[in-house]
This record gives sequence, C-alpha cells and structure tokens, in this order.
Amino acid sequence: MSDIIGTKKTESAKSHDVICNNCTHFHREKHDSISCDAFDNIPKEILLGTVDHSEPVKWQKNKIVFELKK
Repeated sequence: MSDIIGTKKTESAKSHDVICNNCTHFHREKHDSISCDAFDNIPKEILLGTVDHSEPVKWQKNKIVFELKK
C-alpha cells in the first residue's frame, strides 16, 4: 500500500479535486482529518480516484464502498 494522506486537509488535495466529496460516507464535519466510514485516513489513491472504490479494498476497516450522495 502506498502512503496515506496526512491528517490535515491542508496536506492533501484541494477539496474540489477529491472524489470523496460526492460520497454519502465522507465525514465533512471533521476538520482535523480526511476520513469516512471505510477509512480513518482516506488513502490518496481513493481520494483522487486513481483506485476505484466501488468494491472494498484490502486495507480498509470494513466493507463500505463509494455511494453517490443524493
């Protein structure tokens, strides 16, 4: 597995570049980390969409996958 995104949003991709913004499981209320129901710290490959998260990946904490918010 490659390196994980830092805990501060300022250390990661700009929020408009992050595919996770469109997911119902993304934690928007947390300002000190980039997390969701599947990851405590979302890997940059998931954030930037270079790894498809329509199926669980082996390094996540459960089987939750990307779900487009309504």
